[in-house]
Amino acid sequence: MIKAILLDHEARSIALADGSVAVGKIKEPLLHLTNLLRALKCYTGLPLVHLTTVPLNFTSLESPVTEPYPLSEYNKFPPGAVRFRFYETTFGITQSAQRAPSVFNWFLPDFSPPGPLPRVGMVAPEMQTATESSVVNFANTIHGLSLGSNPPTHSSPGSGLEDLPSLLAYRNASGVQFTLPQWAVDKGYFTATQFTPGTNQPASLYKQVDNLVPRFDDLVSLYTSTYTTALAAQYAPAAVPVTPGTTEKSAAHAEAVKAVVDQLDLLLASGSLRATTASSPGGHPRTAILDSLNAIAANNRHTTDATNFAADALTRVKNAVYLVMTPRKLVLK
Repeated sequence: MIKAILLDHEARSIALADGSVAVGKIKEPLLHLTNLLRALKCYTGLPLVHLTTVPLNFTSLESPVTEPYPLSEYNKFPPGAVRFRFYETTFGITQSAQRAPSVFNWFLPDFSPPGPLPRVGMVAPEMQTATESSVVNFANTIHGLSLGSNPPTHSSPGSGLEDLPSLLAYRNASGVQFTLPQWAVDKGYFTATQFTPGTNQPASLYKQVDNLVPRFDDLVSLYTSTYTTALAAQYAPAAVPVTPGTTEKSAAHAEAVKAVVDQLDLLLASGSLRATTASSPGGHPRTAILDSLNAIAANNRHTTDATNFAADALTRVKNAVYLVMTPRKLVLK
């Protein structure tokens, strides 16, 4: 059955996917975000193995779980698996996992936004949460993830998920502050079990180990290797000079940018950007993205300034991630 679904003509026909407005749907915000997290190999500093030793001081009447996470279950995960403690994502992307407002999910099955769709009898349930403000909030969420601080340039890299900080600020009905478990301090999540009013703030105990951090290493390596190959090809059969020419560097950067954008296009948009690039220059999202990235730090100096080159490569990669969030990235076909 799986083979029949995946190999069906409607599932594999590019002509049908690009030629019919009835094919495809808008991705739900959660699917859109998780697609990006997987593509960028995001991680946190919360090892999953910690759950196998966390003390649970509950009775069977208080909780269905009274023992730490079984080691036999943990061993089913890949080595080095980590946890993602998302607190609440409704504001940023209009959805939070396992928090649908009703048993009917977030969308009405017959919802159709004002415009041409209802006139031709089509529906788009996933667009029910798409408003002017939610679209901007989602773009800002992606901006924070792709262009936020990343190692090794910042002591606390990545985007905060807000779950652990929320524990810090918790109070009971009488205003007494919540005491964090000593286990969480011992594992390095916090510096102490309570903050001291008048001396420090809840946030001062938080070590930000749960920050969401994308891995750009593979894309930076692709950028660097493509640049090096393109630069060498321009000088062949001679060796690349210690100080390459500006024209040659710009051309090599352009090839590196193209390689990164096409890789992101494959990961995030199923290659649709490159497949539909207009034959004439300009007027296409891929062309606009390439032009924008080529305008960033065009005069880096390759071998004479490796640090500057690495910083520029990372900047272009991070901007490429943000810019490849085109309408085609949002459409699932």
